[in-house]
Amino acid sequence: MVETRAATSKSDSKIREFYQRYPRSDTNRDGVLTIAEMRNYINKWTPAGMTSKSYPPLRLALSKSPASDLNKDGVLTKSELLRYLK
Repeated sequence: MVETRAATSKSDSKIREFYQRYPRSDTNRDGVLTIAEMRNYINKWTPAGMTSKSYPPLRLALSKSPASDLNKDGVLTKSELLRYLK
């Protein structure tokens, strides 16, 4: 059986960059940001209804990960980003 590990700031450059920008996202303060911590932080601190057109953190996320725009309309929403990070 092959064990797969979830990406963290230790193994994924995008998560590492997010952690560097938002160090408070590491909620257990162990020095490693997990996908779950990243999703929780985004969910908590990104206001509902915001898009990459009006909210700079989502604009940055879209520029760094264009595939996160799941419906390919050129606008990233909070819900798209959270679904992309699952």
